[in-house]
Amino acid sequence: MSANVLELKNFLIFGAARSGLAAARLLKSMGKTVAVYDEAPVEKITQVRAELQAECIPLLTAQSRDQLDWGNLNAGAFDANTKWQVLVLSPGITPAHPLVQLAAKNNCLVRSEIEIGFLASPAAFAGITGTNGKTTTTHLLSHILQHAGRVAPMAGNVGFPLCDVVRDPALKTPGAAIVCELSSYQLETIETLRPQTACVLNVTPDHLDRYGNMENY
Repeated sequence: MSANVLELKNFLIFGAARSGLAAARLLKSMGKTVAVYDEAPVEKITQVRAELQAECIPLLTAQSRDQLDWGNLNAGAFDANTKWQVLVLSPGITPAHPLVQLAAKNNCLVRSEIEIGFLASPAAFAGITGTNGKTTTTHLLSHILQHAGRVAPMAGNVGFPLCDVVRDPALKTPGAAIVCELSSYQLETIETLRPQTACVLNVTPDHLDRYGNMENY
């Protein structure tokens, strides 16, 4: 498969929170075949369903698995011969989830919302990660760049989904840069994210309930 996942056509978004919806909107605007899958109870995502319906994006749920061929990841919401090529994970979804494992076994690429946004970005990219201090550093760098007259919005784990931020036309301004806070969750399923500028702050034990040990973290 292509190294640049944005050259592919069929995308299934796992997670209907802010990052997942941002990825769905971005990919839809690029002419991709997109659906969103979420395992929350239907009654808790009624508003999300309405938002997606307004943009002609199907919402698949654990209660409607007949629309998702669980065995081979067919895009049953569209036609039986269309297969999902990329599974896009929201930050809260662990790569250990059975659907993620199934995707990998069926040659479906697994990527984070962050990587989709990075590949679609028209601007330079500064990535900031580490255990503590990410948000403060992200705010400071964005403020410094904007004070210097640059277009430099914040994105990522700071509260603004990257896939939403990259759609801002102002990012095509010469010298524009995105300052992106990156959590360990967001970095788990990246393959081609290569920031022009990267900062790794302190790394101390954290999220060990997810990673098991410091080596994995």
